[in-house]
Amino acid sequence: MFVMTSAHCLINKRRVLISSRVLLIVAATLNRLKYIPSTTFVTPVSQIWLPDSFTMRNKQDFGLLKVQKPFPNHNEHISIARLPVHPPLPGLKCKVMGWGRMYKGGPLASYILYIDVEVIDSKRCARMLGVKHMEFVCAVDSDDRTAQQPCGGDWGAPMMSNGTVYGIVTVLSGCGISSLPSLYTNVYSNVNWITEKMISSAGGILIVPAFFRYLIIALMYVAPFCNFLMLFKISKYV
Repeated sequence: MFVMTSAHCLINKRRVLISSRVLLIVAATLNRLKYIPSTTFVTPVSQIWLPDSFTMRNKQDFGLLKVQKPFPNHNEHISIARLPVHPPLPGLKCKVMGWGRMYKGGPLASYILYIDVEVIDSKRCARMLGVKHMEFVCAVDSDDRTAQQPCGGDWGAPMMSNGTVYGIVTVLSGCGISSLPSLYTNVYSNVNWITEKMISSAGGILIVPAFFRYLIIALMYVAPFCNFLMLFKISKYV
């Protein structure tokens, strides 16, 4: 089984990949400050992958981790989600979840929070942010009255719609400025790389139909600034 997050969550201050030996994945807890013996699950990490083309400024901002212990299938806080089979189109409504700061400069949330966002056109996004080209997925809060955006501590959080993960929080341009979009790594653009690493780590024996890629998702707190990761495995069934 595997976990996905932002690549820069796995880089130290000297921009060196951190060792898998210092990581523990904590899953199935809604309160990041409270360990619940009956539901909370903890596992070490055995391996980490980053895309070869990753830089701190490009669209390849995601990392893949292999966990040492399999996640339990009977835990009600761990449920099935999917890798995307098409890109996130403008107008797609999603939810973003995490334990980030409740507002710019504010405290980190104890309980997991979520916001509703809507994917917008890349050209419109580029104009709003004053850039010439946009390589990320852009989304804004779909409710103008209570507009919220991901803030510090939400890096690595998933942007999901109907059980499918379309994006990973990477740039918090909208934090404190609700009129601006936030940016997400495009999971669809990296599905082939993700499945390739998962298959190779399993010895190349998994059958992965292109239209039926499953993953398991778990809520997990990792660190104050990268606090939501996704656990998943490829289905063995055609």
